[in-house]
Amino acid sequence: MIYRTAMRVGDEKDPDEADTVGATTLRKEHIKLTENTIEFDFLGKDGVRWTETIPAKGHDKQFHDNLKEFVSNKKENEEIFDGISSRHVNAYYSTIVKGLSAKVFRTYLASSVVSKNLRDHDNIKSESDMKKLFHAKSANLDAAIMCNHKRTIPKNFEASLQKKKDTLKNVEKARPWEKSEDLLKKAESKITKTEKQKEQQKERIKK
Repeated sequence: MIYRTAMRVGDEKDPDEADTVGATTLRKEHIKLTENTIEFDFLGKDGVRWTETIPAKGHDKQFHDNLKEFVSNKKENEEIFDGISSRHVNAYYSTIVKGLSAKVFRTYLASSVVSKNLRDHDNIKSESDMKKLFHAKSANLDAAIMCNHKRTIPKNFEASLQKKKDTLKNVEKARPWEKSEDLLKKAESKITKTEKQKEQQKERIKK
């Protein structure tokens, strides 16, 4: 499941976080199995909603059938993989490759997406730096989408927003643009006077 979805292992959440889950802590209520699909819907790390629908085709048909067996006879609020933690998952991974963990697995999957994206645009070596940067950011975006990374509202958002509103009010009260307009008028007036003086000087020279 972690390989197919790049889902976090699930039990690494902070104590003050909401009811966030991952692979090992999923409950029956977080998945919906239809005849042809596997549907996930839950809150992941940092309270980011995690939704994905996987067609039950090819190898994913076995994935679908395994989940169906795991959720059978379970209540909606019961964990699908009860008794399994990140420690068990990482111990299993280590039997395959020493040092492999769920976190490393996600990093590998994200790196694979970035690598493929860059290889698909390997013919831009002679292009501008701006175009190269665009493709680099596009590759990172694809990896972020796969890992369900999304921007969250900063904790100090409300305070920061209020500060900007207060600054705007102070600017409206001070009306600094009026000073600029006055300075502009004075400058234009000086220019006009200078032009008139030039004309008067020309007339005097002619006389």
